[in-house]
Amino acid sequence: MNKTIISVALLALLVCLSTSTWADPQQTKETRMKILDADGAVAALQSGVTALDVRSHDEWEDGHLRGATHVPVEAVADTVAEYLADKSAPVLIYCRSGGRATHAAEVMLSQGYTDVRVLRPGGFEDLQAAQLPVE
Repeated sequence: MNKTIISVALLALLVCLSTSTWADPQQTKETRMKILDADGAVAALQSGVTALDVRSHDEWEDGHLRGATHVPVEAVADTVAEYLADKSAPVLIYCRSGGRATHAAEVMLSQGYTDVRVLRPGGFEDLQAAQLPVE
């Protein structure tokens, strides 16, 4: 009798777990993060999406998109809300190759930003090659 109850309980637990809507947080973030190639990023920027440059200060000084906001990746968690207060506004994050931009996007999604786009693979040089205005 006890073995039957334990077996039924285990079976019920397995069924619940297999049909659960639990999701891996990384997968959830990844699916909410919009990954754009260079053409998609250019189109987004031309439509008025805010550009967020998460490269280092030296990289920023060497050149950046005109009108972009600069928050180095290591400061995103603590300071991005000071620069981008509207968490529902679309933002395109870029760096040199996509790695730092992806990390920044994950942080922003965890803070409640809802329209986060990442240029990946690629980065500032791709945007520059697309003839976007730089400073």
